[in-house]
Amino acid sequence: ENLLLLRDHMGVRPLYYSAGHDHLAFAAEQPRLQYEPPGLGQADIAGFLAAIAEYEPSLRGTGGICRVMPGECVIWHKGRAPRAQRYWQLGLTEIPHETAAEQFHALFDEAVRARLEGAKHPAAMLSGGLDSSAVALVAETYRAPLPVYSGLHPQNPDQDESFYIQKVLAAGNFLPHDLDRDALPPLALLGASLREQGGLFHAPGLPVSRGLYKAAAQDGVDVLLDGHGGDEVAWHGSSRLMELAAQNRWGQVLRLLPTHCRLYGENPLVALQIVAQNSGHARALPVRALRKANRLFSARGAAPSPAWWRLMRREVIEREDLADRWTASKTGPEACQSSDRANQLHALTAPLYAHAFEVFARINTSAGIETRYPFCDRRLIEFCLALPADEKFRPGETRSLLRRGLRHVLPPEIAKRQDKIDFLPVIRNGLAGPHRVLLEAMAQDATGVLGEWLEMERLRGAIESFLKDPAQSDGDMVLTLWRLASLHVWADISRANPEAAAQ
Repeated sequence: ENLLLLRDHMGVRPLYYSAGHDHLAFAAEQPRLQYEPPGLGQADIAGFLAAIAEYEPSLRGTGGICRVMPGECVIWHKGRAPRAQRYWQLGLTEIPHETAAEQFHALFDEAVRARLEGAKHPAAMLSGGLDSSAVALVAETYRAPLPVYSGLHPQNPDQDESFYIQKVLAAGNFLPHDLDRDALPPLALLGASLREQGGLFHAPGLPVSRGLYKAAAQDGVDVLLDGHGGDEVAWHGSSRLMELAAQNRWGQVLRLLPTHCRLYGENPLVALQIVAQNSGHARALPVRALRKANRLFSARGAAPSPAWWRLMRREVIEREDLADRWTASKTGPEACQSSDRANQLHALTAPLYAHAFEVFARINTSAGIETRYPFCDRRLIEFCLALPADEKFRPGETRSLLRRGLRHVLPPEIAKRQDKIDFLPVIRNGLAGPHRVLLEAMAQDATGVLGEWLEMERLRGAIESFLKDPAQSDGDMVLTLWRLASLHVWADISRANPEAAAQ
């Protein structure tokens, strides 16, 4: 007659429930509580098309199904409504530590070791980036030879990370398994992924990653270690310049500016102008001179309106309150402007962070595998968040804590690596090539679904411009077309087989 439901600190494992007057049903998978096919509400579709990640306890369109939120418990007594309360949450107490790098290494080592416990046939994802390389190399010290799974782009050298993967393989005892991502168009499994997820999802690279999960499961792997979460936990210092500028420490701003711009691909003059304007100390720098220089050097000016805004019908934007919802989703607490640690806290508790775990969990269930995330270890997260920002972002070195802490573990080529492979060109080339027919079908809009949301003439013009010169389309337009393609495919699935859309 009394029941307590607890979800883990970061929400790695989903947990849902549905309550009645004298009963409460709960499950780790939403469909197990669903007796009728779920519907996508207007607010859900609008939010998806506008790239708004919303994550609330109540699931719209599911007849009363709720989720236990990360770090919360739900208390239920027979005859009473369930009551949710927090049992844990991250805080912003700063703890300077003289041996931060060494302690990070110890905590990370323990986080990996703990996630190998109970695994009969473990493996790890290996992309060649900092996070997956760190996980694989530490795990290999406990369970060698360790199988590792990598996605390669042999026909697209700009997207291929084989060089870095080989450096990791040479540093340990591994059993490599490769998936040729070029052999499969990036949206080929979009329909299957939509069915698996039961609807729309914010993860353009999911259909390809899904192939690695399935391959590992077919090889008998029961636990797959993943480096997801490293960006948010080890942290790259995205607000460090703002923090220093708010403290009037312009010398430090200028020292870190090249590293910041290399990470985000920004023009230094534009970055400096933004920092000066938003820090509250605009008079400390000649903002007018910076603006003039930006124009002279053709630097990027004010950001254009997002692509979805230009394509969507005005009445839909107003009806769904998209302007305010979008602004709220992109704007963190005011403290984020002057505190890099506050910005890190916001990233760790953002809706998209927890949403990703639910997406991953559905892949795991479908593949029959369990994925574990060492970077999401509670002790590691609390430690990293408590450190001063200068432990994480230093001149010439983003994510400094991880690089220094694992300097004797990572190969030099990995430890010094500052870039990341951008997956957007893969999707862009797929839309312009093997998925061109999908864009043409979207322009025709046989289901009429896109026409409910968009100005179709504008969409046709955008598709025509994209196909004419795909290389000139920015990432925002590519992702917008991907989201529209997802809605188009989901509409076809729902129309052809409503029950299959819910499976």
